[in-house]
Amino acid sequence: MVSVPLGSYLGELFGWRSAFYAAAAIGLVTLVFQLFTLPGLAPRKTTARLRTVLDVLLRPGIAVGMLACILAHTGHYAMFTYVRPFLESFAGAGPNSLALMLLGFGVANFAGTLLGGWLMERSLHLTLVLMPALVGVAGLTLVFLPVSGLGLALLVAFWGLTFGGIPVAWSTRVARSVPDQAESAGGMVVASVQGAIATGAATGGSCSA
Repeated sequence: MVSVPLGSYLGELFGWRSAFYAAAAIGLVTLVFQLFTLPGLAPRKTTARLRTVLDVLLRPGIAVGMLACILAHTGHYAMFTYVRPFLESFAGAGPNSLALMLLGFGVANFAGTLLGGWLMERSLHLTLVLMPALVGVAGLTLVFLPVSGLGLALLVAFWGLTFGGIPVAWSTRVARSVPDQAESAGGMVVASVQGAIATGAATGGSCSA
């Protein structure tokens, strides 16, 4: 969420090559950091099968949870995929202000991940309900309230903040529900989110056509 608007902003300031140089440098630092900090894990001798995923999906509450995960992400990406033309057309945001607003979204999204972790320590159920609801509030406010300038930037940042905890919350919920098959369940979450991104983009495109 941070890298795309930040790369765009750097490209506007220093040329498009600067974004690639920055990405390469950050990638190298990240690789070195991982080499020295991540522990080694012995491979498991069990074989993952498609049947395992189906068995996990049929456990109580998992299918409903996956559906809710898909709906939450679909709603977000239905608008986020087209947030640039929306801000340009309805709010008159220029390239620099647009890049800064999306950068603010990304930074707030990171903060929202931390906030989601804090909320989950108190109530995972509340986090799963509250954060998607606040994303909906942010989206409706963007559409129906005539905000501009700093107010618009703060609203976009609030949207990023509220969405930040949603992916973490759903991953945590599934891992707690099926701790013996956390990897298979995590794969289902990833597949659900990817499908939701495509569905949200297609839905948003149909509504904006």
